[in-house]
Amino acid sequence: MGASTIHDLPDDSLRWILLRLDSSLWLIRAACVCKRWRRVVTDGGADEGRAFLRLASSLHPPTVVGQYHIHTSGDHRFVPSSSPIIDGSRFSVDDFLDKDNQYLRWHVADCHGGLVLLSMTYGPCAGSVPNLIVYDPLTRKHRSISGLPTRNEQGFSYGTREVFLLDGDDGRISVSNFKVLHRHLTVARAATSCVFSRGNAGEWGWRLLSRRLSDEDLYPCCSLYAAGRVDGSLYLGLLESSRIIAIDSTSLVFSMVDLPTRVDTSLFRRRSSSFTVVHGAGGLGPTLPQRASIVHVCGEKLELFRRVQGSGEWVLEHIIP
Repeated sequence: MGASTIHDLPDDSLRWILLRLDSSLWLIRAACVCKRWRRVVTDGGADEGRAFLRLASSLHPPTVVGQYHIHTSGDHRFVPSSSPIIDGSRFSVDDFLDKDNQYLRWHVADCHGGLVLLSMTYGPCAGSVPNLIVYDPLTRKHRSISGLPTRNEQGFSYGTREVFLLDGDDGRISVSNFKVLHRHLTVARAATSCVFSRGNAGEWGWRLLSRRLSDEDLYPCCSLYAAGRVDGSLYLGLLESSRIIAIDSTSLVFSMVDLPTRVDTSLFRRRSSSFTVVHGAGGLGPTLPQRASIVHVCGEKLELFRRVQGSGEWVLEHIIP
């Protein structure tokens, strides 16, 4: 009797072994080993194949490839994660930007779906110089965005602005299919929101969001930051308030997230408060979906909220003093 090999394992055992691969790239490589492995990963019957990939996605949510850091010299340096499969040089943006123009200063405003949103923070903003650039580091494709709607006749913007990348109308994102949410906070602490997107006729342009649809009017003077993206929504934290709002990438409707927080939010001005929205594994069953969670850190306390499937209600799951 010959020695046993991995090919002698039944399909169910092989699936559990492949489910331990914590990188989608390694899963693709495993599917290329032989026809049987490919069938286990992708086929095995239509429903069974989708169940395997759904379970693999639930157990191993997407990891952060790396982070961009802006040095004092103005260079954007990409620091990859610890994974050895990442080539940090593939994500460089400095070889794309105009480094010879000393009056232009760019910074990475947001990253989503493999795209980088670059925003110009200093320099003449009139003429042919774009205000924003949506850039794909891997394909080197980009789209320049000019004509921000909050500018004076000299071409400069007063106050602060916040820009975020959103999915296209079909829930996907690429250089030719995206939205940019722009929120302008004036010196007088009044906020306006608009979106840059592609119209039905294929034309690109800005349009003002209806203020009556936006709960952010309750906090017009608060600065926003991206807390996370889950289930087609972008979650935005309010720096000057212990609150969080969500914007649907398709309908562009703002809604305040009602969290049963136990932290005394009246003290938020004396304590730092921040939110992070993440996807968590739903369990070991292949039919159990991922669940969304919100981590709230306020002062020296941490709260973990979980969204109930079906109702959309957020419940407090853990609190760590």
